[in-house]
Amino acid sequence: MLKNEWNEEEIKKFEMENPELLNNDLVISFLRIPINKEMYMKTISNPTPENMKELDILFKHFYFKIRFISHISTTLKFNSINYDKRLKVIQSRFTSTLNAPINTDGGEETFLDLLAAEESYLILDEIVLEDEINEHVTCPLMNDALYS
Repeated sequence: MLKNEWNEEEIKKFEMENPELLNNDLVISFLRIPINKEMYMKTISNPTPENMKELDILFKHFYFKIRFISHISTTLKFNSINYDKRLKVIQSRFTSTLNAPINTDGGEETFLDLLAAEESYLILDEIVLEDEINEHVTCPLMNDALYS
């Protein structure tokens, strides 16, 4: 489309009669696309039904993309919020068992204290080095499985 095909006077007249149209952010975004701007100028200069229909189709495609992007964006936002909610509920149900208190002879300790204690490793080493495994197996089925 050549620029000289546009009737500049018709375009200025239309824009003066419809100032609210050009102040609309959606229309401004639509007209930033060169193909849309060209069709807009052509339709105002030569308002045939074909030109109007083509401009309408271009705008409908543009508006659909805007709505689709907005919908996807909103969906992602709310899905992430719901995911965080579900994760917090799950985490509140299953708190860390390492920090759970256990009753021992020496007072209140946690599983984490027992794992980190060096005495625990020493006792385990003594059991592994000195004892037979059958001394620690109490289940008869397991004992039979070990010796079969």
